[in-house]
Amino acid sequence: MGSPSIPPPPSFKTAPDIFKEIPTPSFASAPQLEDLNETDKKQASHREKETKNRSSSSPRRDRSQSPSYRRRQKQRHSRKRSRSPSPSRHHRSKSQRSRSQSPRKRKRSKERSSRRSPSPPPYDKLESGLAFYIDKRGDPETLKYGPNLYTTPIYHRSGRGRVIGLSQSSVIDPESAKAGKSLDIIQKTKSSKQLLPRIGRDVNWPSDRQLVRPKTEVDDNIFSSQFDFVDMADMDEMDGIARDDETHQFVSSGLDYRTIEGKSDTTRQDINQDIGTFDNYVRNKTVQYNNELSQDPTNVKNWLAYIDFQDEIASGRGMEMKNQSRTNKNSMNVIKLCIFDQALEHNPEDEDLWLAYLRCGEDVWDTVTKLQKWDKALARNPNSIRLWADYINLRQTSFISYSFDDCVKVFEDCLHTLHMVSRKLQLENKNEQDHLEELENIESLMVYVVLRLCLFMKQAGYQERAFASIQALVEFCLFQPLFYQMSSSISLSRMIADFADFWDSEVPRFGEPEAKGWHIYYEKRQNGEEIPTVTPKHSENDHMQHDIETIEDWLQQEKQQEKRHVLPRRMEDTEQISIDDDPFRMVLSEDVTNILFNITTEAARKSLIYSIFVFLGLPYSPPGVGTNTHFSTDTFTRNDLYLEGYWPSVEKQQHQICYVDGVPMKEKQQSQQTPFSMPVSYPVNVEELFARHDQWFHCLGKQYLTNEEEIKFTRYAFEQLLNIEKNDSHLAMCYLSFESSYGYKAGRKLAKRLLNDQRTNIKLWNAYAQMEKSHDRPEEARKVYQLALTAAKDFSPNERRNIPLLYRMYAQMELEYNRPEEALNIIFSLATGDQYVENSDRPTKSRLLQAKEYFKQESNMTRQHLTETDNATTTAMAYESLVCYGLFVYLVDSIDSAVQVYEDLLDYLRQHHIERGFFSEKVWVAYVELLHRHSTKRKENGYRPGLLRQACSSGLELFPNNTILLGLFMWNESRTWIYNRVQDFFTRNLERDPNIILWLGYTFVHLHRQQPYDVNLIRTIFEEAVEHPRTRASILLWKLYIEHELRLGNMDKAKTLLYRSVRACPWSKDLFLYGLQHFNRTMTNQDLLDWTSLMMEKDIRTRWMIDQETLFELE
Repeated sequence: MGSPSIPPPPSFKTAPDIFKEIPTPSFASAPQLEDLNETDKKQASHREKETKNRSSSSPRRDRSQSPSYRRRQKQRHSRKRSRSPSPSRHHRSKSQRSRSQSPRKRKRSKERSSRRSPSPPPYDKLESGLAFYIDKRGDPETLKYGPNLYTTPIYHRSGRGRVIGLSQSSVIDPESAKAGKSLDIIQKTKSSKQLLPRIGRDVNWPSDRQLVRPKTEVDDNIFSSQFDFVDMADMDEMDGIARDDETHQFVSSGLDYRTIEGKSDTTRQDINQDIGTFDNYVRNKTVQYNNELSQDPTNVKNWLAYIDFQDEIASGRGMEMKNQSRTNKNSMNVIKLCIFDQALEHNPEDEDLWLAYLRCGEDVWDTVTKLQKWDKALARNPNSIRLWADYINLRQTSFISYSFDDCVKVFEDCLHTLHMVSRKLQLENKNEQDHLEELENIESLMVYVVLRLCLFMKQAGYQERAFASIQALVEFCLFQPLFYQMSSSISLSRMIADFADFWDSEVPRFGEPEAKGWHIYYEKRQNGEEIPTVTPKHSENDHMQHDIETIEDWLQQEKQQEKRHVLPRRMEDTEQISIDDDPFRMVLSEDVTNILFNITTEAARKSLIYSIFVFLGLPYSPPGVGTNTHFSTDTFTRNDLYLEGYWPSVEKQQHQICYVDGVPMKEKQQSQQTPFSMPVSYPVNVEELFARHDQWFHCLGKQYLTNEEEIKFTRYAFEQLLNIEKNDSHLAMCYLSFESSYGYKAGRKLAKRLLNDQRTNIKLWNAYAQMEKSHDRPEEARKVYQLALTAAKDFSPNERRNIPLLYRMYAQMELEYNRPEEALNIIFSLATGDQYVENSDRPTKSRLLQAKEYFKQESNMTRQHLTETDNATTTAMAYESLVCYGLFVYLVDSIDSAVQVYEDLLDYLRQHHIERGFFSEKVWVAYVELLHRHSTKRKENGYRPGLLRQACSSGLELFPNNTILLGLFMWNESRTWIYNRVQDFFTRNLERDPNIILWLGYTFVHLHRQQPYDVNLIRTIFEEAVEHPRTRASILLWKLYIEHELRLGNMDKAKTLLYRSVRACPWSKDLFLYGLQHFNRTMTNQDLLDWTSLMMEKDIRTRWMIDQETLFELE
């Protein structure tokens, strides 16, 4: 005979029954839709008669439903015997006065008590030893109080909702009494509107009927001296009426045996039957879902809506999820999981159901169960991209189950699964263009998974393997031999086998000097030519002997080794640390071949190229990618953000007080922070690549890379990528921006070399001029623009399409240097086609009107190209023409005319439903840039903050993660000393879609709002950020939070945060080293021993061995 099965968690009775053998208990608030059988009806009728008989014989004595209440009553009576009687106690109830009872009455009372409070059901045990029992009656509070019926909290009420021991203003919430589950304490001063459930704010619910007893006339002079006798029986009746009214004031629904209110009577049942109450709404909606799901169980939307309805019920009961305790949340999640189980029976392959199911069970299941559920989900849906993405996040962030090798295996399994899907689509796409978009998504996702894997290995200390993985994938996908590109029948395994020979041949690879690529190696090998190998490296500095006596010495040597050795070691290289002591310095082919795959789409190719810069921590985003994508908001790829001026200076935090007539007055302080110090989260264009300091938002390269080895790798990578991507002007501009950030001469030399190869590339001419401007050389920039405009006359019509870019950027540069007349003449020459002559006179009004008409017609003709998302060239041409039109109107008329031009353009984008596209975001950025230029120059109409506020707020509704819009919005509001709008923006968007960019902006605005800033508020924001599931694994947020406490001198709090951060990010070597750097002096030897042991346990790679016995003086 098998062991009995464990009953499932409680669920609503109206939910479809998935456990037919064992009935599940139901909540008291759920509708009772099933009819009772005859036996149950007889028993219920018999119990009702007994209740009425008992209540009629002793209406106030039947107050308890368990022996524990009788014991409390007995103790209360025993305490009263020693006190002197008072009128209030004398007239309380008949049951209190009749203390002595006959043995027969006590026997009958004991029998009634045993009938009303049955003993707990018998327990049983499984073969494993787990004790359980089957409760067929059902108890909604089992998960809260446990199976014991006698664990109800002991308290006493004093009338009118008050509880003995609490203040007079603390009363029991009538709404919680109606719910029938638990009683909540509220403050009496709150209005009734604040006590309404959330759902009642949107629905006008009829209020419950109030049953009012007729008021009994009581003579106020009944105790006057003229009366010799007072009938105490009448007073008892009146007292009973008052007490009943007092009770019914707070109770309107039937309660179970745990409540202190006692059994419900017919009056409560009448109130509960009111069709306008919230309980009836719940009942009707549940019936509706039950019927719909019975008719169509494959409707996933209905299942999810029914599951979400459980939260609506909880909020209607006054138990919103965010305010509930962990126990209540788990109870609610258990209910949902029961519904999920049946939904998945009918829809076993729906990824939306699986994702919602797994997220619901995160706080309920233990680690082993959680992993088992994920394995089951992936087994049923092996091709689900979203499931794999969440599973990777789970395995990487789970402190208990984390292991470096296991995480790498998860990444490799995910890539293998995605490759099977992409390979099938690639074969189908050879004959027809169907599934092209799906193939682009799959291949781009594979690139993202490899990027996540490389960042994971880099952050865990395995830098060589991370760089080697990037090198291998780029060589395999971008430098593939032509033979493999033309032969689709060649299997991936054969390609990988040939690539392994290339990897093990010790030839230069991608990002290294003299690297030619896999395709050149393959050609020379086929032709029998000699293949040069890499030159061996000899690290002379490593031959120096270093004595490591303290943990500080070890930390210093570890960081130096990380800076010196980034790329994998070759066999002929010589270093102080032997390969046996540090085997991870060398990366073999078998370490990288498991992540290789083939890509065939242009979108995936671009994604791979710019993923290299994300891996390096550079801010260069690919063209066409906006801020509403994971590229800007991903928690795991945005840990290298450069935060210039994030913390306020120490001088600004000093609290200065002056006295006026002896009254202390705090000095009014306003932040002088510029809006340009926000982290990079915007489409990177030429304006941002070559912006002057404190003039516009900029993203250079020097502040991101300081390691010389990584700088060299980046330079070689740019060079080798441009050899195969000659037409990628954006990539060339990024390279020029990166090089010029390290020196003007190097940047100018590179610009001339690029132009020698592409003399007719107008974008490169413009980048060269902007590079001169970024180094504050306006005269040199003007010469470049003049030369480019002259040379462009001989370009082909196809090459001249980018001419508006030259005129616009030239005019904006003159406007930046406060030369609006020259800017007008430049834009005017674009409309007329005349050669621009510097320092010429202002055009006449008639000619300005002609030019304005030209721009208007040109904008009407070209703006339709903005809808052509598949043609980036024509879209960029239309964008430049429209921005030129807005700039010309601004220079000729006023800022209001320019605002109207942009508003008309944005209305056009809304009408064609492309208001959230990439070029729409660029239009918003150009719009606010013009308003910002006007506000700082203060032209004829002066500065009106309302214009910039309206533009920024409207743009942020569509692109809340754009830090140009966000930075200008915060800056504009700070100048007017109005912060409510900024606060509302962050509150609304952090509730809707929290991400690292919004959290950083939220902390930034409060750090610089006033000085000294509110320390507790900043701490609260950081706490919410690191506790949110989406940003909990952000290494950057944890480091900023710890640094905040260190700046305040709170070492204990900072140390606690350090331990929490490692638990949330167990793979981060940076956090472990951060702890040793800032807390080694406050840690004991045992703490340091435990900390370094934890590093080894979590597979954190260290280059120097940690000799714990020597460093920590262990015996």
